[in-house]
Amino acid sequence: MKGRQVKGRQVKGLQVGKRGTFLVALVGSIVCALGIGMVATPAQAAPGPCPTGYACVYNGEDYQILSSKWVLFEYGISDFGQFGMNNQSRSAYNNGTKCWAVFYNGTGYSGASFTLTLNNRGIPDLSLLRLGTGTWNNKISSGRFTYCP
Repeated sequence: MKGRQVKGRQVKGLQVGKRGTFLVALVGSIVCALGIGMVATPAQAAPGPCPTGYACVYNGEDYQILSSKWVLFEYGISDFGQFGMNNQSRSAYNNGTKCWAVFYNGTGYSGASFTLTLNNRGIPDLSLLRLGTGTWNNKISSGRFTYCP
């Protein structure tokens, strides 16, 4: 799996390589290759390559990565567009260990939002989650960890 391309810099707690390769995607590739985390239960590993302590958003239903597009964060990302994922999300998962993950339909943590708690960790199909008269399918623009009970 090839990672998203970004310029070499630190992005909201995510390490980005000198040549612009999203290094966490490499870790996800290794996890997938080893079969780790592919079968999830509520008390065990997250579905897909979502490391412990991170929240992940996928462009495929059921936590699938299509065309190497997905994004994950340890603290938050105010604009998923910088990774080509603005309004491209079809499933989301909170694999955090202490905090709730909040996802927004606007950049800069603005607009309508939904929360994934530590007890309600994932939504495998965002088209089933209502947003006004539509759904959350392809509507996420930013996300961050907030409330830490």
